[in-house]
Amino acid sequence: MENGKFELKNFREDVLKMSRKKFAERLGISEEEVKRYEENPQEMPFGIVKKISDEFGIPMTQILDYEKYEKRVFDVKNNSSIIVQAVQFL
Repeated sequence: MENGKFELKNFREDVLKMSRKKFAERLGISEEEVKRYEENPQEMPFGIVKKISDEFGIPMTQILDYEKYEKRVFDVKNNSSIIVQAVQFL
């Protein structure tokens, strides 16, 4: 994972220690499809994202690279101190 972004090739090689052929077999797709998704992740169908998530126990949100939301507390001063809770993109 580079800069917080999911990278299929790194996940397959570094985390799973799995060849492209073995990975393709586990997902029931061709090696060429795996290579295409590694090079162009935006082409990966939702069904493949779901299979990767189910098969290897990685959250779909991580694969899809959704931004995380975090609840933060800010101290706002306007005649009196008011605590405001806001949801902010990280």
